[in-house]
Amino acid sequence: MLKEIIVASRYLTQDGNLSDDQVKEIKSGHNLGKLWKQVLEEVKPKKPKNAPWENYDVDFVEKCILEFDAADATGFAFRYKNRGGEKAHISFERLLSSMDHVYQVLGGILTVLYEMRKELIDYLHELRLEAGW
Repeated sequence: MLKEIIVASRYLTQDGNLSDDQVKEIKSGHNLGKLWKQVLEEVKPKKPKNAPWENYDVDFVEKCILEFDAADATGFAFRYKNRGGEKAHISFERLLSSMDHVYQVLGGILTVLYEMRKELIDYLHELRLEAGW
């Protein structure tokens, strides 16, 4: 979802396009700490005033992301068998609850970005109609 948020944010540019290099860089990255840093640098400044960053439980999300990053900097141990994740002592019940909350917070951020893009497209369409394009 971090990758989706970064992509959605990058579409909020003047031309609304992504280069192949930008897409490749996002797709190939698995380092959660780096992805979170990109979210903070690229997405946080774009959040609208009617949906401020502070309205989201990003402190909790950041703590979870940084804990996973500290335990698995490459992003493979918890996704693939025999990569180290099997050595972790995890309460799966608590993890499920935490990940659901993280999903809800990140989903809210992503929804706002999608809505911003839709509003921009609608606005540009209106301008073209008014200009007779």
